[in-house]
Amino acid sequence: MASIVITGSSQRLGLFLVQHYIAQGDKVFAVTRKSSEQLLNINSDQLTIIEIDQYSEQAAINAAEKIAQSETSIELLVNNASAFFKDTQQSDEGALFTQSFNTHMLFPLCLTSQLSPLLKQKGNAGVVINITDIYSTQPKTEHALYCSSKAGMSNLSMGLAKRYAGLIRVNSIAPGPIKFLDSHSEQQKQDIMAQAIIKQEGGFESILKTIEFIRSNDYLTGITINVDGGRSINSW
Repeated sequence: MASIVITGSSQRLGLFLVQHYIAQGDKVFAVTRKSSEQLLNINSDQLTIIEIDQYSEQAAINAAEKIAQSETSIELLVNNASAFFKDTQQSDEGALFTQSFNTHMLFPLCLTSQLSPLLKQKGNAGVVINITDIYSTQPKTEHALYCSSKAGMSNLSMGLAKRYAGLIRVNSIAPGPIKFLDSHSEQQKQDIMAQAIIKQEGGFESILKTIEFIRSNDYLTGITINVDGGRSINSW
């Protein structure tokens, strides 16, 4: 049984990962700004939900303190929390960028730092996986702020891999068209899939498989793995 921390755990990929690891008997700490009904309906003594008011340094400190009250070691931290929006969502770009920076860089940095003593406790190096985005290297016009902070997250992963060399392995996963939203029309789905080489949704399982690959290969650190059906190279 492993002890696992997952942020952004109330919906979509984060919720899927929580459900998977609980089902296989692991102990999961689900960090979220607001618990969804699906998360609250998971009936397991192995699940601890930690609600935070915002993605800030103090919130990371508080979350780590709660985890340390019951755990002496953490095997896996998945920084999955995300703030996806268009640059034109509101007039104050500074506020949008601050929200994006705090969610994708500041909070993952501080939570990793605060949990580092627990991640170092096992015989093998603990694992941190940051969920970035394939558009961190090819930013979308309407999502420049989001993409830039995801690019910063990828670079941060490399820096932390160096900082914790030999003690904690830090890697990134950059998803592409993994799971359509209910709001996507059939035409939108077809347009998105047409941009990839593998013409299908990846599904959350494709991210899970990559997480487990990283966990099982102790010679990986400081890398980003694109899980996008070849979308990131299809325009070359």
